[in-house]
Amino acid sequence: MEYGFIARALQVMIASPGDVDQKRQSVREEIVNFNGMHSEKEKIVLLPVGWETHSYPETGADAQTILNKQIVSKCDLLVGIFGTKVGTRTENALSGTIEEINKHINAGKPAMIYFSTELVPRNTDQDQLKKLENFKKEMQLNKGEFKALYKDFNSTDDFRNKFRNDLYRMVVLSEYFNESKISNLSEKELIEELKSNKGEKEEKKISEEAKELIAEAYRTDSEIHNFKTMEGQIIQAGDKGFTPVNPRNDAYYVEAINELESKGYIRSLNSKRQVFKLTREGYKYGDENFVN
Repeated sequence: MEYGFIARALQVMIASPGDVDQKRQSVREEIVNFNGMHSEKEKIVLLPVGWETHSYPETGADAQTILNKQIVSKCDLLVGIFGTKVGTRTENALSGTIEEINKHINAGKPAMIYFSTELVPRNTDQDQLKKLENFKKEMQLNKGEFKALYKDFNSTDDFRNKFRNDLYRMVVLSEYFNESKISNLSEKELIEELKSNKGEKEEKKISEEAKELIAEAYRTDSEIHNFKTMEGQIIQAGDKGFTPVNPRNDAYYVEAINELESKGYIRSLNSKRQVFKLTREGYKYGDENFVN
């Protein structure tokens, strides 16, 4: 008995300042509706992504840079929604939302931008409203940080209806996503292809000890030495020694040499198997994994 279907998963980033929570929720609900109505036929599943659900604490950079790395860079489509504010300025843009849109568009990915024309509450931050109006005007004139075709909405229901139709057109009918649709192969053929690709990746997996050895040999363009002394097993690559430490550690690195040899990444230069040199496949592995 067969279950489910093969589909491509697309991550949809919801980008907005903090004054359009209802619209953000509408995007999530319409994505669920899209999946229920179209996923099986179109072989596409949409995954809503937002900072509130997909970010996690991290150090080493400012908050927006971390969000860009954790979330924005991994998304396929971005939905930008503006109400009465642009949001908080970042080091690189007028606001975090605008920086997210910039990053996404500059990566060559599509974005759908929406602006509210709803009645503005009296307590609205006028400075934020002015910045938003200027930003929208720049977009109308094709000036500023990015150029785009956008849509206005006058209520949450109006936004939901427009977004529902636009989402279908973007994901199902647009040239961008049509080019990357799942092929017309049968599901059985696709499963076999996926298994084959997974098998190739599994073949390239090596233990951490093997990775350390080949990394050092690759980076220093040196041989791997393996020999016994009165002090114990000596395994060295370049100027770095990996043993002796203790019997367990030494056994791991001896096995790492066997592992690299069995995968064709190194070959022995003498009958005593004391000196090993990277093979063509070994250098290829290094090129794929250790070049910044």
